[in-house]
Amino acid sequence: MTLAKWFNEPGLADELMTALASGILTVSTDYEDVRQADIIVIAVGTPVDANRAIVTEHLEAVSAVVAPLLRAGHLVILKSTVAPGTTAPLESVTTPPMLPL
Repeated sequence: MTLAKWFNEPGLADELMTALASGILTVSTDYEDVRQADIIVIAVGTPVDANRAIVTEHLEAVSAVVAPLLRAGHLVILKSTVAPGTTAPLESVTTPPMLPL
C-alpha cells in the first residue's frame, strides 16, 4: 500500500505502515469496531455552503452513530476543519452520562 501521497509529513507514512503491520494500530470503517477500541479518531469532511458557512451535518451524523458505542475511558479525537467552538454542542451527544458515585 502506498500512503506517501496522502501525507505531507516526512516519515509519517512509514511510521503508519509499521504501526499497522505490528497491530498496534487498526483502521476501520465499521462502527462496531468502536466498542473494542481505546482511541477513536473520527475524520470527516466539513464542506461549506453557498454562504461559506461550515456545514457540520457529516460530523453530527457520525457523532450520533458513534455515541451509543462509547464507554467510559474512550478517547475520541475529531479531525475536522471547523471553527473553534463548533464541536462544543456535540459533547452532549458523544459524552456518556457520568455514573453516580
